[in-house]
Amino acid sequence: MQQGEHMASNSTRLTIDVPTRLHRELKSLAGALGVSLRELVINFLVQDMANPDKLDYNIPNEETIRILKETQKGKNLEGPYSFEDACKKLGL
Repeated sequence: MQQGEHMASNSTRLTIDVPTRLHRELKSLAGALGVSLRELVINFLVQDMANPDKLDYNIPNEETIRILKETQKGKNLEGPYSFEDACKKLGL
């Protein structure tokens, strides 16, 4: 399928949940470009499918997310705990 081309008689409905902020941004971009939200999303998909090596799916796994949350809460941290401790550890 070429960019901008659609097959109304041969299509399938796709329903996805997206964050509200992303939905607003997509709608704004579509309006600014003078295309429908549907056309914008289809064009993004077609472009990404044509260049799969450029996609970034570096999404953290569950363990990484857990560790990040613990770190933000100050749990299971290994020193230095302050700027002064860091300077001492580095001999500054």
